[in-house]
Amino acid sequence: MFEAGSINADDGIEGETHQYNIAQAAVLNWFSNLFIAPLDENGAIECQSATTYDFLVALGLAIDAEDLTMDIANYFRSKPAFALQHDLARQYVNLFDGVAGPNTIPPYESFYSNENGRLFQEPYEEMLKVMRELDVKVVTSCKEPADHLALELAALAEAYLQANDKKASSLRLRLLSWVPKMKKALEEIAVGRFYHVLVALLVAYLSFLDTSVSVTEQSLIH
Repeated sequence: MFEAGSINADDGIEGETHQYNIAQAAVLNWFSNLFIAPLDENGAIECQSATTYDFLVALGLAIDAEDLTMDIANYFRSKPAFALQHDLARQYVNLFDGVAGPNTIPPYESFYSNENGRLFQEPYEEMLKVMRELDVKVVTSCKEPADHLALELAALAEAYLQANDKKASSLRLRLLSWVPKMKKALEEIAVGRFYHVLVALLVAYLSFLDTSVSVTEQSLIH
């Protein structure tokens, strides 16, 4: 998602904190990869692997969202890989690429930050600044604006890898300010479909992160 910057992701990270940050970055990048574009054939095959199944089981148990993770795991295994790829591509294009007209659900923060649903607004500029501060650049093959959901998730993953707690906290809150609005929009036209369930799982995960961090901070204070 990002080209490597000059900041060393291992600097100042040790022990359990290091492992925790790596784990959260892996989860965030998993979400990011599913939102950036329709899966290719290899991606569909990976979704059906035992590794992905075990990951979803563990994630569901960790954040008390087993119903959502099992819905996703069962969907991944409900059809052959080529049919899964086709179905996901159809859903993705219809929901996110404008094909559905008024039923399109833009995956951009700007859309949810103003009454008119304009893109390339203040969140876009703010995310460009965030990426400069994290010293990362989007790979040239990606043409999405900086406030695309997948890129904001990738930025949060990078903040974890850099042990940048302040930036990670800011990005968590940023995502929680608008992704639930996207979830609500999906509920109106795609309830129970894959991307609705995936966004619901993402909201549950981000809420878990926010709660777990708050508990940790309170423990340190006391």
